[in-house]
Amino acid sequence: MFTWFRNLKILNKLLLGFLLIVAISVVAGIININTMSVIKEASQEIAREGDELVYFERLQYLIIKQQVSEMNYLISGNSEYLEGDEDIDEEVEKYISLALSIVEDEDEAEELREIEEAVENYEDIFTQEVLSLYASGDKEGAIQLANGEYAVEIQNVNLMLQELSEDAREDVAEEISESEEMIQIAYNLSVFGSIGLVLLGVLFSIIIARGITKPITHLRDVADKISLGDLNTKVSVDTHDEIGDLAAAFERMIAAVRFFASESESPDN
Repeated sequence: MFTWFRNLKILNKLLLGFLLIVAISVVAGIININTMSVIKEASQEIAREGDELVYFERLQYLIIKQQVSEMNYLISGNSEYLEGDEDIDEEVEKYISLALSIVEDEDEAEELREIEEAVENYEDIFTQEVLSLYASGDKEGAIQLANGEYAVEIQNVNLMLQELSEDAREDVAEEISESEEMIQIAYNLSVFGSIGLVLLGVLFSIIIARGITKPITHLRDVADKISLGDLNTKVSVDTHDEIGDLAAAFERMIAAVRFFASESESPDN
């Protein structure tokens, strides 16, 4: 199986080991980058869903605040209650625009546009009809109108915003749960993948090391036996690298030593 590897030159074996380390580092880096990307995407989605919830609840608060201020004005006649109306209108427009810029569900976007239209409608009713009645001295008529058609508009808007807020709250909880699962999967992949790559690198390093040290150790043992006079020892190295060349030289040396030894023991000498 590893014949091709045994036939590589030592330099090529070391180069292959180096390239393997580089490859493992690259793969581990890709895994970590992918993990961070998953975490980033999950965090961004949670943040987006959270922003939606904040915008919806803020809109609901502003509209209720405006309704309370306008009713207080109609009851008390204190114009201070209407001083912040324009600011509230601007904030409502701002948060509707912000919500529309981040919602991904087309149904939610359509509801927001309906809320925007409803807000404009009940503001028209209040400024053109309710305040006109109030200015003409018909306080009770103005309050009755404000609690009638005007109140229905506000109630519809609040119900729509309440529904959007509840949906957003559920989406946030669901997104957090899914994100935790995705992050756990990505984390496991990163940890176990990195461990697997490290083990693979260690295994290949051991193979490279044994491929170099084992034949060298064998040649050392052969040299020890020759030094003790054992000329029948055999060299068992089947690689074709520099160590294989050294083993072949050992075999030639052993053959030469045998020849000279037999020559020296010959009766003719």
